[in-house]
Amino acid sequence: TQVIKGVSQATVAGIIGHWWNITDEEHLPLCSGAFYSALLRTLSKGFGSICLGSLVLGPSLLMSRLWTFPRLAKPKIARLRNPELSLPSHESDENAFNNDVIARHINQWSYSYIGLYGYSFWDAGFKASELFQARGWTHVVSDHLILSSMSMSTVVIGVSTACLGVIVSEVDGYSFSAAHKPLTSAFLISLLVGYYLSSAFLSIIQGSVSAILVCYAVAPVDLHANHPLLSQEMKTGWKQFWIQKK
Repeated sequence: TQVIKGVSQATVAGIIGHWWNITDEEHLPLCSGAFYSALLRTLSKGFGSICLGSLVLGPSLLMSRLWTFPRLAKPKIARLRNPELSLPSHESDENAFNNDVIARHINQWSYSYIGLYGYSFWDAGFKASELFQARGWTHVVSDHLILSSMSMSTVVIGVSTACLGVIVSEVDGYSFSAAHKPLTSAFLISLLVGYYLSSAFLSIIQGSVSAILVCYAVAPVDLHANHPLLSQEMKTGWKQFWIQKK
């Protein structure tokens, strides 16, 4: 499943990179040459890096969160105890990102760089970290809102699918396995199927967001030249959310 997620994210990044450099007058059908070329490049040049990433990305993200959580939570707890205490909004996030060696080399942006530029997994993560540090966007990439939202969505879909499997097994008498506990088997099988399938499909959204942020950091001028309306919407949303928060 992790390999499938990596392939889908790298492929989506390649498609978005192609779309980024064409104008609104040029049509990009769903099954166009951009899709096949991005998929072929991912499965040929980037497949080894994606397989490596599928092994180390999950545990590394978990270790990174465990490492940075105490430092990120400490100033927020202090502010709850003393509401008058004023702290910089993103200083703790930036320091945590700069001091986290794991996050600087192994991060969720690696697949986007693999799909866009064909880097190896190790170089992709480091290049992405350098890019966001140069832009001063470390507080943006330290926000795991999309990743957390996708994780919660997969859990909700998995549990809902498990409940549906139990209902089907109880009402229709359908047996999911030959075990002596049909309801337990129905719940577990439906839970795993719903969780992993939804995780694979929702990874496309995660890869799209990551690729858009990378492309916007690398070439905002190209977006304005080729897609002026979307560029204006992007600037407006960016100013309303990130600049005001900062």
